[in-house]
Amino acid sequence: MATGICSCDAPTFPSMGRPNCVIEMRTMAFPIIFPRYKADGITRNEIDVTSATIGADIQALLLATVDAESRLYPFPRIEEPTWERSDSVTEDAPSGRSYKIFGQGGVYTLAFKTYAKDAVAPLLKQAERLGCSDFDFFYVSVDGNLWGELEGTKLRGYKANSDSYDTFKEFATDSTVEKLNVMWDLDQDVALGNSYAITAEELGYKATTLTGNITATQTLASASDVLITDLVSDAFGTANNAGNVTGLVTADFTVTNTTTSTVLVVTVTEPTAGSGNYNIAIPAQTFDDVIQVEIAKAGYDVALKTITAL
Repeated sequence: MATGICSCDAPTFPSMGRPNCVIEMRTMAFPIIFPRYKADGITRNEIDVTSATIGADIQALLLATVDAESRLYPFPRIEEPTWERSDSVTEDAPSGRSYKIFGQGGVYTLAFKTYAKDAVAPLLKQAERLGCSDFDFFYVSVDGNLWGELEGTKLRGYKANSDSYDTFKEFATDSTVEKLNVMWDLDQDVALGNSYAITAEELGYKATTLTGNITATQTLASASDVLITDLVSDAFGTANNAGNVTGLVTADFTVTNTTTSTVLVVTVTEPTAGSGNYNIAIPAQTFDDVIQVEIAKAGYDVALKTITAL
């Protein structure tokens, strides 16, 4: 959008020529949410485009071990992305001339849908979590480039108006599949003329390969003073049987006595393969000490859980 800022000291006019080779912005494959600020509420999240390891830097920001307010959150592949723009507001004078009202109208609204498996209820539940905090978003185009707003040597996500965020379910019919509808407004401060891409060549992979984590939970129980049982579920199962996260090994678990700040040496087994039920063998602990179980597994975001020692 135009800045609306005119300088009488240094008037400017557009030079609309272009070189032979330019980077075109293709259709959106999906957006990637980036919290606007880090946990301190002041420092803006951004990507250093001068990094020699920029592709790995971006992949690292997907990991659940990264602080929640510094992490990247990709949407699944989307359908029907649209960019509606509200009309500019003008005042018509008696002379017949129109005068544009600065700051009124001209707002872009991004709207899109996800279909079928990418629109199931657990994903609606996750989508409904967005909008409480300020957020930016990167634009991943179908050719695998990642677009944002360049500020110096830092690529920032486009500012979204979090107050405008909305999502809702579209039910399946005899001739259509279920869908999620998602939409938000682009903040009026965004300078679209500063849009630049990190290309697939620069990343070393197509940005369309980036995927979000699967959210999972733990249900802990103390079987004895030296054994904790843990059911790890991803909520994509049935009402009576939550989807199980299987195949975890000891190296995926970090068990800490938070009362004494001691990391415990443990052994984890899944007695029945594919059950998602794990036995965590721990050294005997002092009664009522708080034991924390953390799971770090690529592709998953598993909530921390605590239990008191027997």
